[in-house]
Amino acid sequence: MTGKKAVSSNALVPNYVSSQVIDDVRAQTTVIQAGSGTIVIDGPTNLAKITGDPTVYEHTEGSTDITESDITHAPVSLNPKALVALIPLSMEVVADSPNLDAALNTSLSAAFAAKLDSLALATILADTNIPDSSVGQDPAIWLKCLEAVGEAMAVNQPIPVSMIGNTADFIARASQLASTTGSWLGKPTSASHVLVAHMRGAGVVLQPKRLFIQKKTVV
Repeated sequence: MTGKKAVSSNALVPNYVSSQVIDDVRAQTTVIQAGSGTIVIDGPTNLAKITGDPTVYEHTEGSTDITESDITHAPVSLNPKALVALIPLSMEVVADSPNLDAALNTSLSAAFAAKLDSLALATILADTNIPDSSVGQDPAIWLKCLEAVGEAMAVNQPIPVSMIGNTADFIARASQLASTTGSWLGKPTSASHVLVAHMRGAGVVLQPKRLFIQKKTVV
């Protein structure tokens, strides 16, 4: 979730910075690549978080067999804090580096994307409404990943289209064999210039029942 305007000023970032960097940040943010959307807001606001779905009844004509069943929801406050990078640039670097703009865009988009990922994943892991593993399901083992998929489907979720994990677990899974036949399962301190890059962004869970947390161990 990204902010378009700051509370204390007219614009969050200059238009030229936004057009050059924000799209690059989205492209490198893992939670967005995994399917999360972005919401542009004009200032602090609230959205509805769905914590429970309504009950659907099969109706027989002429019968009183339908009971009201509202959705369960809660407000979610959207007021992301500023994310800021302060970068000292020497006069020589600015004057002598014709590729500086492109290099900074690449570096900044990667850095802001990593920070957004960290914030969003912390928000997801802290949400107690998201179903998770009932038993240990080590993400380094394909069989356990399949067990987690099965458990997610048991709570009416579709087959997952993405999975966020760490590099070590991915490599461990990719090195496993499907069978004994050998088939693989997978694959400066001072400056005369200072660049200040900033944005407002944070992660928010609006439909926790559409996510599943696979746990290596369950305490």
